[in-house]
Amino acid sequence: MLLVPSDLPKMSCRPGETDKRDNYRKRKEEEYAEAIRRSKIPVPISEALMEFFGIKENRMLEREAMVGVWDYILDKGLVATEENGDEDIGTVYCDEKLKKLFKVDTFHALKLSSHVIKHLLKRALEMDEDPSPPS
Repeated sequence: MLLVPSDLPKMSCRPGETDKRDNYRKRKEEEYAEAIRRSKIPVPISEALMEFFGIKENRMLEREAMVGVWDYILDKGLVATEENGDEDIGTVYCDEKLKKLFKVDTFHALKLSSHVIKHLLKRALEMDEDPSPPS
């Protein structure tokens, strides 16, 4: 989770001194700025995702891909809710189109991004190259 710079606590120390917390704050501000910058750059997408959306363009914003798939799930009523009397709230039951894209029958809605990222080719490569364990 990225913290918005205004959400971070203000740190104070003697004039001219740097505090570890100030360094932390600066690092988080830089991460936030980088996330904003990256969110505005279209990334290459897989042929499967192009087919899913019925488009010929091979680049898309990450946000467009996430929102597009989520809207599809909601429009088709594929997510389990209390209103439907489902016990597994948040479970997405894939129809044939989603099964073809994600290669699974069901998944939890909170895992949507991990399924979509596999089709955002640049991000998928970054995930494979990252040697650090997921936090």
